[in-house]
Amino acid sequence: MEELKKIKVVIFGKNYVVSTDENEEDVFKAAEQVDFLLKKFATGVSVKDEAKATVLIALQLAMDLVKNKKTQDLWQTKTNDLTALLDSETE
Repeated sequence: MEELKKIKVVIFGKNYVVSTDENEEDVFKAAEQVDFLLKKFATGVSVKDEAKATVLIALQLAMDLVKNKKTQDLWQTKTNDLTALLDSETE
């Protein structure tokens, strides 16, 4: 197991220290995404309550994960189908 790194990020004008064994660049990109969404919700949707905005952002990110999982599953099914077709052609 890798040693945890302390990575400093800024989200919505606040400093946070994240202890993680994840790739530093990935942590920065994730923090940038959350920061972007918080700013978007704070200005575009007129959500002034940070807790409510945070929940809406978590929901948005979870929806993105669900969509990506569906896409991944679809591609995996297509890959399996093509592999089976190729296997049957070579027999």
